[in-house]
Amino acid sequence: ELTARERPGDAAEEAERSLQTALRIARGQEATLLQSRAALSLARLLAERGRREEARHALAETGVASLADREAPEIAAAEELGAELG
Repeated sequence: ELTARERPGDAAEEAERSLQTALRIARGQEATLLQSRAALSLARLLAERGRREEARHALAETGVASLADREAPEIAAAEELGAELG
C-alpha cells in the first residue's frame, strides 16, 4: 500500500502484483489472517484506483466474515471497507 501511495503509476501496478502474490501464498498456506490482510490491502488499493467491483471481489473471496477472530483489527477494517464498497 505504501509503495502505491508514495509513487503512483507504475508503483501502484507493482504493489497490486505484490499483493496478489501475497494473497495467493497466504491461500496456499491456509493462513486466514494473512489472507485477510493481503485482501484488505489489495481492496484498498483497487478502490483508490476506482476499481470498486474488483475491490469488493477481493474482500468477498477471502471469506473475511467467516474468520473466527472477529475482533482482529484487520477483520473490522475489511468489514468497514466492504460496507463502503456496497
